[in-house]
Amino acid sequence: MAKQTRPRLEAVGWLFWSIAFVVLLGPSIYGAWQVVMDDQEWPIPVGMGVLLAGFLAAIVAWVVNSILFMRNKRLHVEAKRKSKKH
Repeated sequence: MAKQTRPRLEAVGWLFWSIAFVVLLGPSIYGAWQVVMDDQEWPIPVGMGVLLAGFLAAIVAWVVNSILFMRNKRLHVEAKRKSKKH
């Protein structure tokens, strides 16, 4: 039986960003609701929370992409080094 190999993940995309956005949306809106004055209309903290969640999701996706890039670069260098030896 052959060993099954998964394709190497090279980058995360919009699906990952969307999932991170949805996960961060609730805490971001709650946090925005805590920092605005009590007499503000509801669209202000909701809008702030949506913008904050989008920004934080982008940062998370950027960090994950950076980690994946460094990992793939290291694996590429190791494979190149291994192929030179043989």
